[in-house]
Amino acid sequence: MSAQSGTSRGFTLIEVLVAFLILAFSLGALFKVFSGSLQSVRLGEDYAHAAALARAQLSRIDADGIDGQGIETGEADGGYRWLMEFVPLPDYAGDGEFEPLAVTLTVTWGPLDNRSLSLSTVRLARR
Repeated sequence: MSAQSGTSRGFTLIEVLVAFLILAFSLGALFKVFSGSLQSVRLGEDYAHAAALARAQLSRIDADGIDGQGIETGEADGGYRWLMEFVPLPDYAGDGEFEPLAVTLTVTWGPLDNRSLSLSTVRLARR
């Protein structure tokens, strides 16, 4: 038989536990990064959908015309709500057939309407 030396081959339990601990922290950080990325993509999709809805509503008033000042509201699929406000411009003193109105369109969504997108423009309305 051969004599055994005092050195051991392999890893101790402490070394294995430290390696698993490092691996666990690394994987946890990676999962957090991927989770944050997916959340950012979802938020970007929501804002793009809200912008498309806002553009559609502005195109609708361009096609149908504006009756005058006031407020319009509505809902769309996916829990999106919009509010469009028409207000006369304060410094306009024209006597023409048309009156410029400041149009503010706000689209809200989310569980508590905690996300929103607002667009402002000027449109002409018949007097």
